[in-house]
Amino acid sequence: MILCIALLGAVLGVLNTWYFYKSNRVRIRVVPKLAFDMSSGRYITSECDDQSRQLQANGAQQRWAIEVINLSAFPLTIDEVGFSDHTVMGNYAMVQPELSRGKTWPVRLKPREKVVYYSTDGTLLPGRVLANPCAYAKTDCGYCFYGESLILSKLAFSMSLEVNQLGTGPAE
Repeated sequence: MILCIALLGAVLGVLNTWYFYKSNRVRIRVVPKLAFDMSSGRYITSECDDQSRQLQANGAQQRWAIEVINLSAFPLTIDEVGFSDHTVMGNYAMVQPELSRGKTWPVRLKPREKVVYYSTDGTLLPGRVLANPCAYAKTDCGYCFYGESLILSKLAFSMSLEVNQLGTGPAE
């Protein structure tokens, strides 16, 4: 009986330590998306679905969007977002992005709250990002998180093919 109680105490101690560690760290989800601005509203996607292919074929205005979700147990301030090649030296910040409704710069996110940053530059990406594209978000305390999506990978690949065919590319 004493052995069972001791074993239960040890297991609960390990679980409590794991929970404490997990709940006290900074966690953010970063999802790059493509936003289509239409007269009837805005369509945002992170995948190459039928709707996005149809909108691209019809020439709908498109631009990048980066969704940032605070998965931490405490509020965080996001003070920089942009695109990267998975390295700190390869971070290219969005300049004056448009924010989702009700948000002001810099964005303070409560736990489980999200914000969407919309590019004002269309879908151009720096040449260095095309080989290994991802989006990033940086907190005011210096933590940097990266995220990928299918639509970012596919569009970056097609942009890199255009760059290779033309011999020139977007300015860095």
